[in-house]
Amino acid sequence: MSTLDRDKLAKLCGMLGSAHDGKNPAAGLAANRLARKAGLSWHDVFGVNAADATSACTHEPNLREMTVYEGIVFARDHAAEIRAAIEKFDCLPAAEQQRAQADPALYRGRAA
Repeated sequence: MSTLDRDKLAKLCGMLGSAHDGKNPAAGLAANRLARKAGLSWHDVFGVNAADATSACTHEPNLREMTVYEGIVFARDHAAEIRAAIEKFDCLPAAEQQRAQADPALYRGRAA
């Protein structure tokens, strides 16, 4: 473990907004390696309690506005929930699957 080079991390995070396709994911991966090398999670880097961060994230991401890289990160970070949702959906009878596809709010448990 080493100490976190916050200046380097800030530069890498600044590259995440680059217009060059290859720089975004490369900067994200390099920032992640830098944090891991220092033995830190992202919650540690930002000084956020993981439990508080989870409870504070009550909004749903706008999947239509995500970049490809953000979508990949989202899918990776939520893989267990995505698999559970797919398994739950696959267990539904065909008629229920069709209703869920026709009314996504129903499948999310928002409609009665």
